[in-house]
Parts: sequence; structure tokens; C-alpha cells
Amino acid sequence: MKIVIIGGGAVAGAGAVVLGDVVPGLTVVGVPARPKT
Repeated sequence: MKIVIIGGGAVAGAGAVVLGDVVPGLTVVGVPARPKT
């Protein structure tokens, strides 16, 4: 499993998408990562 660390937040999962505006500290597993608006 590929794990990407962003600003102390871990995003993991084959379907995880890492965006530049993802909120630091947000943990998303197996789902697309989206910034909270």
C-alpha cells in the first residue's frame, strides 16, 4: 500500500488522490482526498 505523508497527515489507499490543498492532519483511507470547504 502506498502511503503519502502531507503536513503530518497520512493519506493511504489505492484510490487515494492527493491534492495540493488537502487539509494538513486530515487522514483519508481508501477514498479520494478532498479539501474541506
